[in-house]
Amino acid sequence: MAAAGPGRVVVARSALLAGLLLVAMGLWAVPASALGTAAVFGPGYDSYLGAEQRGITAASLDSSEGCPSEAVVEGWTAWHFIIDAPTEFAALDAAFSLEGTDVTVAGLTARTTAQWSTFNPAEHFIATPGGHDAYVYTPWPGVLLDAASRNSPDSPGPVIVVDRTCGATPTASTTTAPTTTAPTATAPTTGPPVTLIPALVITNSPPVSTSVLAVVITRSLATTGPSGSLYLTIAGGVLILAGVVSLRLSRTTAPSGPSR
Repeated sequence: MAAAGPGRVVVARSALLAGLLLVAMGLWAVPASALGTAAVFGPGYDSYLGAEQRGITAASLDSSEGCPSEAVVEGWTAWHFIIDAPTEFAALDAAFSLEGTDVTVAGLTARTTAQWSTFNPAEHFIATPGGHDAYVYTPWPGVLLDAASRNSPDSPGPVIVVDRTCGATPTASTTTAPTTTAPTATAPTTGPPVTLIPALVITNSPPVSTSVLAVVITRSLATTGPSGSLYLTIAGGVLILAGVVSLRLSRTTAPSGPSR
C-alpha cells in the first residue's frame, strides 16, 4: 500500500485536471443563444440595433404615448425605431420571435401616414414625423431579436434604437391577430394556416421555412436530448469527483512517518 500512494496521488491529480478541462470545454461549447441574443444580421448594412436591445420584449417598452394606427394594423403591435437625424432609413430589416416563431421582415421601405391606402406591414414601415422614425408592425407583441438598416444618405455608423411599443399589452379586443379570408399566398403545410394579412402567412405545423413577398418565416423543431456540451460537463464532473475521492483515499492509506 505504501508504494501505491504516490502513484495514486498522480492519478488523482490527473483526473482532477482532466475533469476541470472537460467542464471548461462544456461551458465554452454552450450555444451563444443560451448566453444572450446573438446578432441576426451580418455585414453589409449601414446601421444595426444596439446589442443591449437585442432580445428586448415589446411589453417592456409598451407606452401610453400613441403610435400611428389605421384599420390595416388594428390590434397589431407597433415598434418605434429611431436613427439619429439627419440620417434616414432607406430600408429596414427586423427580426422578431412571435408566438414561438422566428419572423424576419426584410427590405421595409417608408410610407407616410398619408399613404395608409398602399401600406403593407410586410413591405413598409410608417415614417413619421420624418425618415429617421420607423414604425414597424407585428401581429403579436413578441421579442425583438435584431434590426439593421441601409441609410440615406449612405452613412455607416449611427446605432438603431427601439424607443417604445404600442399595443403590446393585450386587451379584450386585441387578443388575436387580425385575419383575412382571401390570402394571396399560402405556405405549404399539413395543418390549417393562420392568415394574418394577404402578404403574411404563418402556419401552425413546424418545421416551416418559406418566403412570402418580403417576409421570411422560419420555425425549428425543439431540440431534444442532452447536447454535446452537457456530456462534456457531466464527464468532467465525474472525473473531478473521482479525483477527489482518490486523493482522500491516498491520504488515509499513506504510510506514517518515523516515530520519534
